[in-house]
Amino acid sequence: MGGTPTREVFDDYGVLLDDVFSVLGNERRRLVLGYLKSTDKDSVELGDLATSIAGWEHDKPAGEVSYDERKSVQTSLYQLHLPKMDELGFVEFDRRCGTVTLTDLGTELEVSVGADGETRMSSAMSVVLGVSTVFSALVLRSGTFPGPDGGPIIAFGAVACLGIGALLSVGYDRWVSSDRNTVGLPTPDD
Repeated sequence: MGGTPTREVFDDYGVLLDDVFSVLGNERRRLVLGYLKSTDKDSVELGDLATSIAGWEHDKPAGEVSYDERKSVQTSLYQLHLPKMDELGFVEFDRRCGTVTLTDLGTELEVSVGADGETRMSSAMSVVLGVSTVFSALVLRSGTFPGPDGGPIIAFGAVACLGIGALLSVGYDRWVSSDRNTVGLPTPDD
């Protein structure tokens, strides 16, 4: 599949990378995907989806969303976003019944996109720890112990601090702030 990178195709689904970016490039469409992935139902009612997304956009519980707020979201979902997502194969939108169902492609989309941040962090961590380990081994192998200037120990300490800092950063990102990955997407129970 030559050509420019934006013409790449997801082989299993026959979807162009441009189409993926088209869906992910709009926050409301990302919210639709997040909502559909968080529910245990096979399909959801358009009104429930619109209420939850309006609540998220207005930073209030779904029960406090006004008629106008919900209607505005529902209209844009019905007329623009859901038909486009259906056409591209990310959801199945039944206009007659007012239901939305996540497709296999829509389910897979998060896996492809969500893995990037974690992979980059793991790679960065591996590089920092690898460099600090090799450098530390070279310093210790040289048999140079602290002399009056303490040069090797200072270098060893600097690299060790870099590695420890990276480790703490990754640890904080993965364990302390793990809820950041959910980005507060609306859930069916909101």
